[in-house]
Parts: sequence; C-alpha cells; structure tokens
Amino acid sequence: MAAPLMGVEALERRMEKVRSVAEEVLQSARHPHFAAHVPHGYGDKFAAAEAVVQGGAAAAANTLAALGLSVEAVGKMQGWQREGKRVTLRLEAAETCVFRKKTETKEVVGPTRETTVSVSGVSGFLRKLVSETKTVTRYHYEFAATWKLFAYAGSAPDGGEQVVLASRTGKTELTTTSSDPPNPELTFTPGGAVPVEVDVTWWLRHLVVGEGEQVGVEFRIARAAASTLTPRRNAEVDAAVAFFTGVVEFARAVHAYFVEWLWTVGPEVTAGADVAAVDAVGDVVVPVLPVLLGGSGESDSEDEGAAVAVPDGAVRCLAPAELDMLLAEETRTLESKLRDVASSFPGEGKAPSAPPSAAATPEDPSLVPNASMASRQSSCLGDEPTAGGVATRTEAVVVAALAHLRDVATAAIAGVNYVEAMLRQQLVGAVGAVLTAEHFAAYMAHHGRVLFNAAYIPQDFVHAVRVGTRDPEGTLAIRTAAGAVQTIVRQHAADAPLRFALSAAASVTASCEQYVHSMLRHEFNAGYASAGRGQKQGVAPAAPSEWYDGGDLAPEVVEGGAPVPCKAVPAPPEVYLEARSHVFCCGYVVVLGVMGGDDVLVPKHALVVQDGDEFKLPLAVETIPPPQEFQDIIAAMSPEQQRFCKAARAMQLEATLFAVLAVPIKPQLERAVGLPVGALDKDIALTRELLDLVQTCHIPTELLAYDSRTGGGATLPARVAAVRTAAAAARAVLDAAKEEVTQANRRARDVIEGRETAARKSISASETQAYKNLQSKNLQNQTQQELKKLREQERMMMSCCTELERLPETLTSEARCFHKVHKKKSMQSGSLLNRMRLPSMPSLAKSAAPPPTRRPEPCASSAPPSGAPPIAAETLRGSPLGEPVVAEPDAGGQAPAAAGDAGDVGDNDLDAVEEGGGRGAKAAGTGGFGLSALPEVLEARYIEHDVGNAVRPTILKVADSAWTALQKPSLLAPAESHAVPPGEQNAGKRAAFALLDALTRSGALPVDAAQLHVVVAATHCFGTSLMDTLVQRNVDPVAQVERSLLIGASAVHQCPVATLIQDGAARRVAAHSPHLLPGAAVQP
Repeated sequence: MAAPLMGVEALERRMEKVRSVAEEVLQSARHPHFAAHVPHGYGDKFAAAEAVVQGGAAAAANTLAALGLSVEAVGKMQGWQREGKRVTLRLEAAETCVFRKKTETKEVVGPTRETTVSVSGVSGFLRKLVSETKTVTRYHYEFAATWKLFAYAGSAPDGGEQVVLASRTGKTELTTTSSDPPNPELTFTPGGAVPVEVDVTWWLRHLVVGEGEQVGVEFRIARAAASTLTPRRNAEVDAAVAFFTGVVEFARAVHAYFVEWLWTVGPEVTAGADVAAVDAVGDVVVPVLPVLLGGSGESDSEDEGAAVAVPDGAVRCLAPAELDMLLAEETRTLESKLRDVASSFPGEGKAPSAPPSAAATPEDPSLVPNASMASRQSSCLGDEPTAGGVATRTEAVVVAALAHLRDVATAAIAGVNYVEAMLRQQLVGAVGAVLTAEHFAAYMAHHGRVLFNAAYIPQDFVHAVRVGTRDPEGTLAIRTAAGAVQTIVRQHAADAPLRFALSAAASVTASCEQYVHSMLRHEFNAGYASAGRGQKQGVAPAAPSEWYDGGDLAPEVVEGGAPVPCKAVPAPPEVYLEARSHVFCCGYVVVLGVMGGDDVLVPKHALVVQDGDEFKLPLAVETIPPPQEFQDIIAAMSPEQQRFCKAARAMQLEATLFAVLAVPIKPQLERAVGLPVGALDKDIALTRELLDLVQTCHIPTELLAYDSRTGGGATLPARVAAVRTAAAAARAVLDAAKEEVTQANRRARDVIEGRETAARKSISASETQAYKNLQSKNLQNQTQQELKKLREQERMMMSCCTELERLPETLTSEARCFHKVHKKKSMQSGSLLNRMRLPSMPSLAKSAAPPPTRRPEPCASSAPPSGAPPIAAETLRGSPLGEPVVAEPDAGGQAPAAAGDAGDVGDNDLDAVEEGGGRGAKAAGTGGFGLSALPEVLEARYIEHDVGNAVRPTILKVADSAWTALQKPSLLAPAESHAVPPGEQNAGKRAAFALLDALTRSGALPVDAAQLHVVVAATHCFGTSLMDTLVQRNVDPVAQVERSLLIGASAVHQCPVATLIQDGAARRVAAHSPHLLPGAAVQP
C-alpha cells in the first residue's frame, strides 16, 4: 500500500534538522529558509532544483571518496564515459563452505549426584560424584566470503579495466551438530541478492576536475528547451532522479546482502560486532536543501569569493562557497561516524583517517566543489584484505557509508519534488481548493458563456418533447452525476423525411425536427505510479529513509511488487439518458440507435414513456484513437491491412452519430383514428380508452377510426362521437368475452365442487368398509374387490376432470384466451383432487356434452361485470415498460399469441432490422448539411488543428446493464423505483414497436410530429489528473479544451471560428491556437 503523500510541510519537518545545522555552519547573518517561506519568482525554482541536484552529486562524491575513490580513479572513469561507454558501480560476492573435521565430545547432560562404592582391600565405603554424560558429534566447516566493490566500463564486468574501491576475503569457522552443511559448498549469488550494480554515467558526466585536483559539479537545466515543462519535469532533472533512484536501490541491496544475508549465516560471524551501528548514520549532515537565502546588507565573511551580497528584498540559493562549507561539515561528521562504526567491529586494519581541511573554492562560480576528495590520501577502509572474520570493520564501513549515500540520494529526490510540491501548494492557495475534474467541468460551463456569441453558447441537453406550442409530453436529457451535459446544438433542416424500420416488413417515415449536437467530454486520469522495479529475491527492503516515506514525491522507489495508486482517482461520472413524462399525458415513444445515413435511423432500443414514468438509461462511453494517431499506426501496414483498418474505422465513425428519436403518442393516435391534431385534448377519458384498446388489447386503429366514406363532411364533434362509438363497440366485445369466461369458470367451479363432495363421501365410505374387511382374515377376497371399486371411482373422477378441461373448447376464441388467463385462480381452491395429485388419464365419457353457454348483452361500460375475477392494474395499463399483458404460458411453456396482434414484432425481425436497416442510404436532397458526413468532417479538422492529438472520437450507446425506472402503479399512487433488466428491456422494445406499428398502420401513415437529436461526441483526454496537468505538465487545460470545443462547433455550425466567438476572446484564442484564427491579432 502506498504511503501517504508528502506535502511541503511534511518535507520541511524531515529537513528541519539539516536546515538548523546549515544555519549554524553559515553563521547567523545568513538565514537559510525553505523556499516555500520566501517570496521568490518562478525562475528561482529552477535555481533551487539545480542547487539540490548539485548538492546531491557533490555529497555522493564525498561518500565514495570515503570508500577509496580517488581523483585519479574519477579521471579514469570519466575517460570511459567520454568514449561513450556505460560506467557501472558493481558489488560482486561469493561464499564457500568447506567441511574440515568432525569431533566427538562427552558432555554432562544431567545433575551430579553422590554415591558410595566398595573397594576391595579397603574397609568401609568411598564416596563418589556421578553425573550422566552423552557423546556430542560436531561438524566443523570453514566459511569464507569474498566480495568486491568496483567500477567497470561497458557491459562486461570481467572484460576490461576496473576501478576497485574495496575488496576483501573473510573466513570464519561454523560449527553445527547436523551433518547437513549450514551453507552450500559454493555460492555466487545467495538468494539472488548479488551482484548488484548502479549506472554512474550521469554522475561522471557532471563532475568537473579543476586545477589542483579540485572536483566540482556542473549542472544546469535547459530552461528554454521544448522538453522542459517545469523546474521538476525536464530532461535534466529526470536523469538526475533516475540516477539517485538507482543509488537508493543499490544501497538497499548492499545493506540487505551484508546485514540480512552474510551476517546471519551463523552466530560466529558477528561475534564481537555491534551490527546495529551500521544503521545509525542519522547524525551525518546531508548537504541537500531546497533553501533560499535572504537578509540585509552584505555577508560578514572576509573572503571575497566566499559569499555573495544579498540586497534588501532579494533572495538567492546557496553560493558555491556556502555549499562548500556544508560539504566540509558532511565530511567531518561522516568520518566521525565511520570511526565509531569501525570501533564497533573487530579488525586489525587502519582506523579511518582524520578529516582533511577544506579546499579553496574554484574560480568558476557554477562549479560546486567537493572539498574532501582532492586532499584525501587514504580511504576510511583499513588495509585488511584477508585478516579477521566475515564481519569486520571493512564491511561495516562499506555498509555504513552506503547507508549515508542512500540518505543523500533520497534527500535529493525529495528536494526536487519539494520544488514541485511548492507549485502544487501555491496553486491550491491561489484557487482555494484542490482542483478536480468536477471543478473543471463547472468552469468550462462558465467559460462557454464568455467565449461564444449568444447564438452559439453551449446548452444543457434537456429538451421538452412537444408539438408546436402545446404542453410538453415530457423531457429528454443526458446527464452525469454533476448535472446535464452541455452540447453545441444546431437545428437542422433535413432534405428528406427520416426513415426507420420496425420489422423486416414495416418501415416508418417521420417528418421531424432535427437537432445536431456536438458533445465534448474531458477526461482526466491520475494513473498509477510504478511500485518500483521490484525487490530482488531474498532481499528484504530496508527501513524507510528519514527523508522519504514512500509517497508521491519519489514513486520510483516505492517498496512493493505491484502497481499502487499514488493518489485517489475519482471514477469518471456516469453518463445516462433520462426520459421523463408528465402525468395525465399520453407520453411518447423513445427510439435509440445510430444514423445509418442522412435520413436513415438504425434502431437499437425503444421504450414507451407515459403517465409520469421516469427512466434512466446508462450510456456506455467508448473512445477510438485520434485521427492522426490512426494515420500514424496504419502507415506501417500493408495496403490490404490498411483497407481493412479504414473500413473498420468508417464503421466506428458511423457509430459516433448517436440518435435519439422521440415520437409523441397523442398526435399520432389522433391521426390514426381519423381526427385532426388537438381533437382529443379535452377528452381525457376517450383518449385513455383508445390508448388502452390499442396498446393493451391490440385493437387495430382502423376499427376505431372515423370513416369519412360513411360520415361525409361531419363536424368535429360528430367525428369524435363516431370514434367514441367505435371504441364502445370494441369494448363491448371485450366485455362479452370476459363475461363468457366468468360464466364458464363459475359453471366449472360448481361442477368440480359437486363432484368433489360426492367423491369425498364415496371414498370415505369405501375406505371405512375396506378397513373393516381387512380386520377379518376371512374376507380377503371381498377386500380386493372393494379396492378395485375404489380405483374405478378414482378413474371416473379423473374422467370428469378431463371433461371439465374440454369445456372451454366450446367458447369463442376471445373467451378461450380469457379462460387461460384465469384458469389457475379458479382452480386454486385446495380441493381434494389437488391434494390427491391424481395422474392424468384419458377421458372415459367423450360423449358427454358440455353445458350450454350464454353470451351476455353488449355493455358500453369498461368495468368488468359483477362476479368476474379481478383484473390487475397491469392488465389495464400494461407492464412497467408498456408491454401488453398476454395470456399466461400453458403447460408446454409457450404463451399463446393474442388474436389479431399484427404489431407484435419478433426478435428475429428486430435483429434483421438492426443488421441491415438502411445502412449506407443517403438522402436525395439538395446537398447542404449531411449528417453522415459529419464524422469525416471532424476527422479532417482534428488532423489539421488538434496539435496535441488529444481528442478521441467517442461512441455513445446504451450500456448492457439494468435501467432504472420510476413508475406509478396507478395515476394517484406514489411512484415506485425498480430495475429493468435486459430481458424486460427487450420486452419494452417489442411493446414500443408494436405501438408504433399500430399508430402508423405498419408504416402506411407517416409520423408528422417527432424530434430527432443526433449527438456526435468526442473526448479530450489528459494523461494525468487536473492538478498534475497544471503542476507537472505545465499545461493550461482551458486553452486545450477550448481549442477542441471550437473545432467541434465550427464543424456543426459550418462556419469559421471567428463567427462563433466574441470579439474580446479572439486575440486570446489566436495566442494559443493561431491556426484557428488565421490573420487575427495575437494578445500580447
């Protein structure tokens, strides 16, 4: 798990000790302050980063000098580097464990006791002490460890010259009571810990050896380079961080080899050694600080070159002479610590030498001197190549010095990240919050109002579904968790009516208002920091450094083996389509799909929204590669592969035209029944009656329509009355069918109850008599006869049941349908026959005639007759998605089809429509704005103007997940929320298409009142979070998204950018996107 992010305050607490030491060393007149607490300019941050890297590189030279690296060795290694060779610092090691001898000794294993013995020739007894002993066998092994710390050039450690810093072979004796050796006989890489190495080519490149063998560090950031983004994010600092990261890993691996592997082979190895002393290097000064100096007057130093005057109000970084003083203090404290460590380990080599005096500051002020390397004559390592055991002062000094080197490298990484943390802190302080994608979306909504002219301002995608100026039937919206999405919209005058298929045999033509929307999303992704290059097998990670806690400041050295998030990454907001209808409105039908041409809609989903329904359909958002990236990828392919990729790309671009069609139900219903639009506005009862007959009962609209051939030139009230009469007649037929089924159920219930009573009495008497006969052994034959009679009675009862099942066959088709709907309810009375679970048997009374049925008189009322089974609310209103309620499945699991259901479209037909519904068809219009050409137009403009290649065409489609529905069981009941799984979604699509089929008479009647919304979406992708985009990438996301927004707007409105934006914004846009406004004046 990643450690918490270290901010400015956390870093300052870690470095406060070093800052206090620096203040003492630099004298009280010069006060080093952390850069965040000193007013400074942006260029001072570059200077602070340079000072941190220079101090880290110089401190590394000090530490390696303590291990024996001389100026001559540095010059030799730099010669390799100038030849273009890679220079590597490497630790190699090998151990041997050889059996030497076997010894046997007797050891006392129990308490000593006193006993008496008699001795011949001696009177009396003698006292003797006796104890129990056993023979102990011991195996003695000679354990030897050979290691070498050296630098080499190239890729072959053994193939060329080497510079050896330290090497040694130590031996000790290991004793064990087991015949198994404590270590393999020969081991070169124990546990995978060694060899370990680090590339020091970068460090050598920036070391400068001056006159008098003075060694300095020269490091500068190319501030004007295109790769330089910020003081932290540039090629020079990235290379430095890579070097210091390698040093941290190298030092940790060396520590793990010696302390956690070599010195744990046996207790004899560390006899007389204080192992904990090698880790106690916290007192050594680390001269790596992101500080700035400020004060009044000039420095009190008499050395002319030792300090730089600090005017009032001015700030600067540490001067070379001041850093030289810190380096000298580091050398003194490091050698003092190494002497203490050496004294804690056995060995007979030389003790570490005393610290040398500081060298003069070089004349070049850009060089940071290393005061210790030039004057050092011998290293802190003793001259004991083969003396002593395995854990001696030589190994201890190497481990302790590299532990300090690890702290230096970690402090350098933390220091340059401190500069970036300052930028982050200042950005948060300027805007008052840690910026997120939600903040950016809110600002872009504001920015659109000040960027565009009034006619082109982005609008929320919330549209009322209405006809003319009449009350809306509901609303359509595309929303996220933050609110409605904004689009640039243009009302499009189509050259030809829209066409879409309901089935393979029915196609609908719609004259509708068409709107084209350009939707631009922006996506920020904080990403994942690498969990490091992984710890090598057998190496446990060292304790966290004092300077770094594994947070975001140096993600390259985070411990662990799997990627971990460096910061919390909020999930992108869910995009969904919201369809809502008003109460007491007929509602509308929503058809969702893609445009297959200028005037062809390929439907994918459909649903009916009415009576206060509210549906939320989650939309899946899929992006495809940017146009220029696609061109670059296929450039290296064969012509055949390119043709295939371009064809697939064309299909993907067509899918970016997300279409939403809304068809109001009432205007189309009025037209279907032969009434003018608005004729049923005041007649709510008749409107709902017609909808119930068409939508639930599947009555063809032609049977309900006013017939002009018989009505002549009737007035509007007469035409409405004719429609009312036709609706009453249709309702009467349905009521008669209901009554017929009710009467049949009642008769069947009476017959069954009578037969059950007779059967119960007969069975009870037969069982009693059979029981008595069984008590008498003399009446066995009679008992068998009685049992046969009982079985015969059971067969007669089953025959009656079979005849009752055949009773509905004499009814009409409508009554049979209603009978199957209510058959289970009428038979669930817990009868004796049900409890007996008698098997099915063929009828024995086929000649029995069913009782006669009587058709009731027609009734204009829509209520069921008295005594009829109750009808569920869904029967009158439809399923949650508007699907008509049909008869329940029969015994075979098949639902009978409703009579006359010509609009119920099958799944196979719908699939055929989706596969080939007019794909590629073009409107035979007069040219102008073509919807199918819009994706190609955007492709060309993105290639021309999208400099960063960050805009990805986006496919919107309904996600393959459950929808959310908020519906009312009845008009006055409270709304209930429930999920709509994919199975019910398909049923809702069939119900919607069945309703459209009925209202258009299978496409014979065109749709005159509809709305079509075509959304072409794109996503501007940023590789990092919003904060990292500003702080690390030094990118203004507003300018980037603004350019992408203008590209989409100019394509949708078919006009130049200068027409879209306000005059005051033209100069600013021309400054960052001059190709959008050629010839415009640039804002200074």
